[in-house]
Amino acid sequence: MLGHEIRNPLAPISNALHLLRLEPSETPVHRQARIIIERQLVQMTRLVDDLLEVSCFTTGRVQRRRERVSINTSEEHSLETARPLIDSFAHTITVAVSPEPI
Repeated sequence: MLGHEIRNPLAPISNALHLLRLEPSETPVHRQARIIIERQLVQMTRLVDDLLEVSCFTTGRVQRRRERVSINTSEEHSLETARPLIDSFAHTITVAVSPEPI
């Protein structure tokens, strides 16, 4: 519950920052302050997300189970998830995967 209560004010702060970004006559001081607030907002959002994730484990809403997984499949899924970001920066990635399941 605490995590959700902390998260509630983050949305209006994010919206206010978006409005500040639209200001065409932003002074250098205002720009620097906005950048600092944006950076800290991202950090705070990550911390709250981590808090909520830990909460799910400690309250038993998410349970862990051990099972065998294929490293090859995990690699494929990871690459699939990261591909849009890689492409957006025009980066390339080379992956050498064993033909045998790992």
